[in-house]
Amino acid sequence: AAAKAWLPAAAGGATWALDGKPKVYAKGQVTELLDGGADAFTDAGLERLLHVRMKDGSGTFTAVEVMLMDMASPAKAKALLAKEKPSDGKPVALGDQAFASANTITFVKGRFFVNVSAMPQGNQKLAPLEAIARAVLATKGATW
Repeated sequence: AAAKAWLPAAAGGATWALDGKPKVYAKGQVTELLDGGADAFTDAGLERLLHVRMKDGSGTFTAVEVMLMDMASPAKAKALLAKEKPSDGKPVALGDQAFASANTITFVKGRFFVNVSAMPQGNQKLAPLEAIARAVLATKGATW
């Protein structure tokens, strides 16, 4: 239910909707989503992961993927951010610490590590990643 609140406002002809149902992956299930890369996250302290996809039905904007990772501790979340931040990421004021690149915003808040990524196709406009990231941040952790 919380993921619907993360959808951007309709603007510029966009009609945002969830793309499939949000899915929670337990530590032992993340290989279903992170084929080949799961060990790096579980070794870093991943406890569970919420995966959400959203799309613009008009096709004007890129699709978006949100991965919200519940880590073992805030220190583990920050350590993962240091490893996983975009190489061209610039610091942004979001959560405890955040970085943004052209197609990705990655941030930590407490023990949560969040990655909001655009999934470009063709000539689509970039989805409003910062608005989505701020909506995720505004959600209370218990409702994730």
